[in-house]
Amino acid sequence: MDKVYTLILKYIKKIKKSIIFGMQNLNLFFDKKKTIDTAYKPMLDEKLKEVKDLKDKLNVMQNNNASFEKQIKHLRGSMMKKEKLIKNLQDIISQRQN
Repeated sequence: MDKVYTLILKYIKKIKKSIIFGMQNLNLFFDKKKTIDTAYKPMLDEKLKEVKDLKDKLNVMQNNNASFEKQIKHLRGSMMKKEKLIKNLQDIISQRQN
């Protein structure tokens, strides 16, 4: 029975050491993560700002494109009406000459 207790105590000590080692590694990990986050946060913020600015520019360009497309449609319609008027005038002029 003493062997069982000694084995249990031995494994409990190993588990305790493993838990302490794991906690130390976690603390080290979080310290390093905090250092990295502190170092790269300004760069990340700058890149995010650039992306936001580019998205805003893209939205402005898309709005301009939509506006230009509407203007082009309107101009095409106007041009077709004017072509019809010119053709009708030419027909009227040719009929008078005949």
